[in-house]
Amino acid sequence: MENLSPNVINKTIAEIKNEIDDYEVTPETLSKFTDKPSDQECLTIIKNGESKYLKFLPLIIKKLGLKKIIELGNREGFSTAFIYASLPPDANFITIDLEKDQRYCPDRMFTDKRVNFIFGDVCDLSIFKDDVPMDTEFIFSDTIHYDFQVRDEFSVYQYLLADKALFAIDDINLNDKRKFFDSVEFSKWDLTELCHVSGWGLFLYERKEKLTRDERLLKAYQAMGAVFVRKFQEKEKKLNELEAKPTLKKNIKLVLKKTGLLK
Repeated sequence: MENLSPNVINKTIAEIKNEIDDYEVTPETLSKFTDKPSDQECLTIIKNGESKYLKFLPLIIKKLGLKKIIELGNREGFSTAFIYASLPPDANFITIDLEKDQRYCPDRMFTDKRVNFIFGDVCDLSIFKDDVPMDTEFIFSDTIHYDFQVRDEFSVYQYLLADKALFAIDDINLNDKRKFFDSVEFSKWDLTELCHVSGWGLFLYERKEKLTRDERLLKAYQAMGAVFVRKFQEKEKKLNELEAKPTLKKNIKLVLKKTGLLK
């Protein structure tokens, strides 16, 4: 997306602000919502404008002609359905989650060749098999709400982005997640007031170092390795802390024996 620039993004956001309240949600987008109280509560949120990012997503995708899109975290498929509503005919939309619970996604999505549902850890590139997506134009991150998670994601996916690309993050004001957004050194926009009461951020990634495709892929795998080394070290530290508490360790062993998990 070489045409992307802070001025273009500013203009697009201004246009969306003027249009977002009048955005018509297609019947297909809401086709999986039922009369269940939980579903009706979600519909009320949409109608009351408490989560306008759901409308912001299809609007910015359409206005900027974004085609290569990745969604990190899609539990229940709420935002996934809205992103789908704006996909151009030649789009490539990858949406990832650990859980197979995309209840609000229209049935047609699961057979649409433009859409690829992937299940696994978003930071584990092996989930893509041999076809790691490159030159992604737009990433929407809505996984667990912690600074370390979004940092891990960006450390890997920055190498899979196009030289200029947009990266959007939901819930930036929950827990310590704000740390990452505040540390971003690219042009960025805090769209909390417009998009989501719990925080919503957008930044324009611009690659500073020209790298070949193979170099970027290598760096992505190296970043993935660093993420999993850190996770292993954290688990090892917790295990060592547990070993230092013999009473707690003894009680855990007793529970495991009673449940048959330890003989």
